[in-house]
Amino acid sequence: MTNHNRRAATASALTIALMLAACGGGGVSSTPTPVPTPTPTPTPTPTPTPTPTPTPTPTPTPTPTPTPTPTPTPTPTPTPTPTPTPTPTPTPTANTSLVAPLVSESFKNVASVGTISVPTSGAAVSTSASALTLTVSYNATNRSWTVSDGTRSRTFAQGDIDPTQSNSAITTYKVVSGNTTEFLSLTTTGTAAGQTRYVGAGIWQRQVNGSTTIDGRISAFAYGVQTPNGSLPRTGAASFDVKLLGARTFSTNLYALGGTGKLSVDFLSGGIAGSGFYDETDVQTNVTARGYNWSAFALLSKSANSFLGQLTLGSAGTGELHGTFFGPNAEEVGAAFSQNPNSDVAATGVIYGARGTTPVNTSTSLDVPATDQFYQPLSASAKGTLDGAGNLSAVGAGQGLASVHQGINGSPLVFYGNDGRIVWQPTRASNVNLSYEYYTGTDYLRAGILTDRRSSLGQIDAFVYGFATTNAATPRTGSAAFNVTLNGGIMANSAKIQSVNGQGSVNVNFQSGAISTLGAYTVGNAIPGTGAGLPGTQSDSGNWTGSGTLSSSANSLTGTIAFDGTSDYNGTLTGKLFGPAAEQIGAVVQASSSGGAVMAATLAGARGADSTASQSGLAALTTTTVLTGSDAQYYAVPALGSNTSLTDSNIEVTYNPTDKSYILTSKTTGTNFGTAKQLAQTLAAADFKVAESTSTFDVYRGADYTARVFKPGSGNPALALTYASFAEVVRTDTIDGREVTTHYYVPFGGLTPTFQIPRTGSASYSGVVYGYGRNGATQNEASLSGTSTFTADFGAGTGSAVLAITATDVTSNAASSLGSFTYSGSLAGVCPGCGVGNSFSLRGTGANMGSTSVLNGLFFGVNAAEWGGAFTLNLDSTNGQSATASSFSGVTLGKKN
Repeated sequence: MTNHNRRAATASALTIALMLAACGGGGVSSTPTPVPTPTPTPTPTPTPTPTPTPTPTPTPTPTPTPTPTPTPTPTPTPTPTPTPTPTPTPTPTANTSLVAPLVSESFKNVASVGTISVPTSGAAVSTSASALTLTVSYNATNRSWTVSDGTRSRTFAQGDIDPTQSNSAITTYKVVSGNTTEFLSLTTTGTAAGQTRYVGAGIWQRQVNGSTTIDGRISAFAYGVQTPNGSLPRTGAASFDVKLLGARTFSTNLYALGGTGKLSVDFLSGGIAGSGFYDETDVQTNVTARGYNWSAFALLSKSANSFLGQLTLGSAGTGELHGTFFGPNAEEVGAAFSQNPNSDVAATGVIYGARGTTPVNTSTSLDVPATDQFYQPLSASAKGTLDGAGNLSAVGAGQGLASVHQGINGSPLVFYGNDGRIVWQPTRASNVNLSYEYYTGTDYLRAGILTDRRSSLGQIDAFVYGFATTNAATPRTGSAAFNVTLNGGIMANSAKIQSVNGQGSVNVNFQSGAISTLGAYTVGNAIPGTGAGLPGTQSDSGNWTGSGTLSSSANSLTGTIAFDGTSDYNGTLTGKLFGPAAEQIGAVVQASSSGGAVMAATLAGARGADSTASQSGLAALTTTTVLTGSDAQYYAVPALGSNTSLTDSNIEVTYNPTDKSYILTSKTTGTNFGTAKQLAQTLAAADFKVAESTSTFDVYRGADYTARVFKPGSGNPALALTYASFAEVVRTDTIDGREVTTHYYVPFGGLTPTFQIPRTGSASYSGVVYGYGRNGATQNEASLSGTSTFTADFGAGTGSAVLAITATDVTSNAASSLGSFTYSGSLAGVCPGCGVGNSFSLRGTGANMGSTSVLNGLFFGVNAAEWGGAFTLNLDSTNGQSATASSFSGVTLGKKN
């Protein structure tokens, strides 16, 4: 053992390591060729230059003697002075690069140290490894280097260069003093391919052969011309091609480490990630083990040119990493690392290099990035201290996340905290102590929760990130609505972590910048960010409301938000629009209660129904608004004597309250309407007929259509509605050479947000009926009128509507009762098991009602205050003759009793 360690001091570990790196981590070639570095001939060259001075003495031109010496001689002498002067006195206090010649300077550096102590008795070795404060100084007068760690110091002169361990890539100095042997190995800097210009790497290796122990010490450092703090980029990203050099111990053995890799840096968020391969060679046996992996993650300081993180060596575990950037504009990078996983293993080394060409942040995929991808997330945070039972203390707001990194091919995420912590590869969707989960995952946006419950830690980070809409592409006209989900956690002293979840909407007026949000939420005992069922057992519930502003010059929204459950929370809302055309929205909520509990949550989703009309009513609208509707249509082909009724449950109504115009559009795709004409009608402001309008209907008349719109408001004598209305449109078209007349009935309004649909209890509604069709009993067409009742059992999720209808013959104007007709069925929304939705479909249940009689219903207004439906009513013939069958389409609207 002793002999092995004594032999270790005969070679510099960096000499071997650099050769490994030069081979790309692929092995060691033969003994390095010595280079005549010790004979720096540049200095003698200038010495002969002064000899030409005597030449002016022979005055071959005596003629100009009167004026020769005074002017010509002194003038030529000063002229050469300015040229040679730059060498002696350019900047004696600091170097602008590491390209020779250098001036005297103590260089800024980052360093780490690894130590080993081997008892000569054969007892167990002891090791250590840590960051190091080191002084690295150059003396230009005698071209010597001095390194000092505050306790030990050594000067290495030109005469100490060991030519057997020096070559074009490295210069190694060796000093033996008694029982102490020291090496200083410095990489060669310059402008040649593969060299660095502003940063160099060095290893100071020291071994003391004592009588009872042999002590080894290896200090690894990156030094040079650091980038000034004010010149460090704070936007953009870059990759660096780096070399890894170092050494590690295992028991009494010393190994040289050498490899290569890449370091990706996102200057905007501060995230740094690197990876590569290295080989290690036993310095006693020269046996090389190849192909180990290394990886690094670090966070750049927001105020200084420094970063801190961790580096993992495949053969030595994970340890600290600290570094800085070099060059006037961060052209190069250098960092030192150290690992000490157990008592007989210690490692120390450096990574250093210059900017490369590998792209960073150029991917367009959130799932499988093609390049290293860093995101600057929006983040909210809650933190505390967990006891053994999972209860919290010292609860407060955390500092949130600074960066999120995902490597190529969808490698696991790394989260970087604003407080300097780095959460490396947490598990997704597993109930473990370090996990994360996405609760919103769309084309351009991710929203999720990171939960850390390791060894007394308690922290929740709510985050949104992705491909944000550019400032230039952020809309500045019109408005948009987004259906959003709320997901997050709550921390309170003397309680366990709780989840908070809900559904809501966000409305954005792009022109004014006004933002509003509302929703409903529940609090439960599930742990957020674990993939477990949310919200667990419910402990609280309520509604939220909020308002804010979209910046007029940037894609940034800020506001306030309030939660009104048993425990009230108030806080801030911070968000962005995502996607090339602001298709999605993501925001984070940082809120607290008066009792000191802290909520951190995300609010995220995609475009959906505008909730403004559902809360304020149609009469209160001031800007163009998209409303939700459905339709039932009856169409007849007089030339064939045929008629048909059908429904379309996907109608969009764009209403401009300024000029009272409407655009009615069917959004249904993939359906064959046959000879029917799919709804696409504009009720233009110019077609509005004031004289023909009444307190019940506004009338429109165009070149090819007539229409009337049921007036909302307390002044309507038929039914005073706030949130709902309907349009009746009659138009004649030529289809396949035949005239077709169609009656459309379109209930529309401010659709009740799903989060405001009651989940318990029941409600009854009273309303009106309008329609049109063919009455088989009279063999004529007839208009319909009447009343309706509707009962909704929200707890059971069922509903039943009864329509009492009168038919008025359009030929004779005679009115007769058609009877009462019942439609019933489930009130479930589009997703099975989701409970009552804001849209539903009921079926006719009467004895003589055809199986195709349907009613497509919608809830409108706050908490389903009103409802409406488009229906078809197909009555079977009483005598079996098709001519006596009836076919109608119509609409019913009602409000809660």
